[in-house]
Amino acid sequence: MILYNLVREGIEKRQRMREALGRELANREWVEWEARRKAAEAAGEDFTEPNPAEKRNSAL
Repeated sequence: MILYNLVREGIEKRQRMREALGRELANREWVEWEARRKAAEAAGEDFTEPNPAEKRNSAL
């Protein structure tokens, strides 16, 4: 039973770390996209790049 608990805790810890990394990467994607959108807006250019959510949904 002790070994089972240790293994389960290790798996859960890795899953939490993976989820945190995924959120960090998604947030970075949005921040970078927003910066490009604002730069295009400031330059008076059209910005047609889909946002990160639209990119992911179209890939499914």
